[in-house]
Amino acid sequence: IRSRYDFLFWFIFFTIVGVPVFYFFLPLYAFWHMDDFSWGETRKVAAMKENFSSPQAQQAAAEKDDDSESDDDEEGGVMG
Repeated sequence: IRSRYDFLFWFIFFTIVGVPVFYFFLPLYAFWHMDDFSWGETRKVAAMKENFSSPQAQQAAAEKDDDSESDDDEEGGVMG
């Protein structure tokens, strides 16, 4: 069984070391580096490669597809 002095020591140790680290240095570091994406592009996936290279072309192609689908519906008459 540990003595009460052992618990008191670790309480004081965490107060002196842990509190400044977790409540001052770590939030300060996170705030300072929140816009730093030099470590990579984690949200980029292979299926969306063309979206990142030319988003306007991708949007134009999507609008063209939407227009062609709506034209098919008008010509086809009653569905189903």
